[in-house]
Amino acid sequence: VIQKLIERGKRVLAVKFIFHFKLEDKTPPVPILKAFVNDAEQHAKRLAAEGKSLNEITSRQIHSLRSVIKVIETYNLDSEFPRASLEKRIDELNKQFSVGVKP
Repeated sequence: VIQKLIERGKRVLAVKFIFHFKLEDKTPPVPILKAFVNDAEQHAKRLAAEGKSLNEITSRQIHSLRSVIKVIETYNLDSEFPRASLEKRIDELNKQFSVGVKP
């Protein structure tokens, strides 16, 4: 189930399942979350290349980063994946949005 969620791009949900079924030792959640963040960044670049609106791109990225931060907080992963870097990226995205710079 977890592998299928990962394959379908549902990484945050996969991490929630990992903790629900206590599989952290068999399937480390942090690399999955980091892959999700990287995928979100790549997806934003693809959307920009397709000419999507800056508002849509920024909104999606911020939503993705906030969902990862929530998982980090919920499952106390801050020591393994400090949320400060994600919060900083959200601030950068908000600034880019306010001046109209595409990611």
